[in-house]
Amino acid sequence: MKDSAHPDNNQLTGCMLYVPWQFDMLGGVDVVVDRIASGMDRRSFPCRIWIGEQDWIKTGEYHDKEGRAFISVNLPAPPIGFNLGWLRYAVTFGRRAGGLMRLLSQYGIGVVNCHFPTANVYPLALLKSLGLWRGRLVLSFHGSDVLEVKPGQHLWRTIAGATDAVTAVSASLARQVAETGLWPIEKIHVVPNGIDFEKFTPDRPSPLEGSNFRYVLAVGNFVPLKGHDVLLDAFSKVAARHPDMHLVLAGGAQKGDWLAHLKKCAAELGLDGKIHFLADVPHGQIPALVGGAELFAHPSHREAMGLVLLEAAAMGRAVVATTVGGIPEIIASPDLGRLVPPGDPDQLAKEIDALLDDAPLRNSLGDRLRTSVQSRFSVRSMNDAYGHVLFGRHGDSTCIAGPSP
Repeated sequence: MKDSAHPDNNQLTGCMLYVPWQFDMLGGVDVVVDRIASGMDRRSFPCRIWIGEQDWIKTGEYHDKEGRAFISVNLPAPPIGFNLGWLRYAVTFGRRAGGLMRLLSQYGIGVVNCHFPTANVYPLALLKSLGLWRGRLVLSFHGSDVLEVKPGQHLWRTIAGATDAVTAVSASLARQVAETGLWPIEKIHVVPNGIDFEKFTPDRPSPLEGSNFRYVLAVGNFVPLKGHDVLLDAFSKVAARHPDMHLVLAGGAQKGDWLAHLKKCAAELGLDGKIHFLADVPHGQIPALVGGAELFAHPSHREAMGLVLLEAAAMGRAVVATTVGGIPEIIASPDLGRLVPPGDPDQLAKEIDALLDDAPLRNSLGDRLRTSVQSRFSVRSMNDAYGHVLFGRHGDSTCIAGPSP
C-alpha cells in the first residue's frame, strides 16, 4: 500500500502553500499565494489545496469568510549557529514533530510549497531527510527572501538537500538563487507572477472616492527599499510645474517607523496637502485606486518582479519604474514604459514631468504595456507553471539551465 503522503502522477494528494506569517492579503506574496490557491486548474492537477500559515498557538484547518481553506501550522525556526539554543530547539522539535507528522498525514499533504522561505522550512526538511515525511518540498522565492539564505549554515544545507524544486519570480532572482550554490540550476525554475485581467477590475470603491484631484500613484509597503523618499524628492521638483497634481502613496504600514519618516520628509519639502498616505489599503480597493491615477511610479531600490506593475498594466496606466531586478523583464522596451536608475530623483522627476505633459503618450504606453503583460503574465500561465513544478511533471516553466528568458 502506498504512503498517502507520497505524491505521484497517478494519485490525488493534498498541497499546502505555506507562508511564514499570518496571511492577511496586504502584501504581494499573499496575493500570489491566493491566486495560486484559487486559480490552479484542478482538472490538470487534481488535489486539495490549503494555505498554510505560521501560527504559534492554533493548529488544524479553518476557513475564512472568502472561502479560503487554511491550515495553521507551527514550524519553529532553529537558532543561528551551534550553541545552547540548539539543545532547547531539539527538545522543542522533539515535542512538536509528532504533531506535525500527524497534521501532514491527517490532511494527506504530499506537497508543501513554501513561499518566501526562511529558516522555518527546516522542520519540514528535517522530517524529510529523516524519512519521516516522504512528500515533495518546493521553495518559492519572491525577492528579499533570498537574502535570508546562508549557504554556510548547516540548517540551510539540510533545507537544500531536502528540496525537490525551487521557483523564482524572475530570471534575475533565479540567478541570485543559483549564486548561493545550494541548488543545482536544473532545480531552479522561473515562474513569473501572473494577474487575472478579468478579475482585476474595480469592484470596491477607491479609498479616494469623493476626492477631486489628479494624482500620481505609488503602491508598495512603507519600507526603505521601496524608495518612497526618492519619489517624494522627485515629486517636489514636479509639483511646481503641475500645481494641480497630487501624489498618493499606498502600502502596508509595517511597523510604522518609515511611514512616519516619510510624512516628516513631505512636510520638510513643503508638500503638505499634496501628499496622501494610505496605509494598509485592502487589496480589493487597489484596482479603483490604480484606475484613477494619471500614471504609476515605482521607485524601488530592489524588486524581484513587481506585482504592482502588472496591476498598473491591467488598468492601462503608464509606468515610470527603476532598472532593478526583474522590472526590466516586464518593461522590456521604451515603448512599454520608462525606466530610470534607482535613487535618482532628478531622472525620476524628468520622466514623470514629461509624461504628465503628454496625455497621448501616457495612454499609448499604458495600452501597449497592458497588451504585453496580458500575453506574457497571465494568472493561468502562472498557475500552470506552478502546477508542473509542484507535482513534478514536465511543463512550460522555464528552468534557468536552459536558454536565458
